Amino acid sequence: MRTVPLPPSIATDLRPLVDGRDRDDLVFVSPEGTPLRVANFRRRVWMRAV
Repeated sequence: MRTVPLPPSIATDLRPLVDGRDRDDLVFVSPEGTPLRVANFRRRVWMRAV
């Protein structure tokens, strides 16, 4: 587990993503529910946005 300090405004926005999850669950996952991989994110999301 890792603790990440956040401003209250961001914590409020993230609350719906973490409510009901275990403390060790990932917040951001792939559409399949697996951990995000940098190479996949870059190819599928980042390069399209750029």
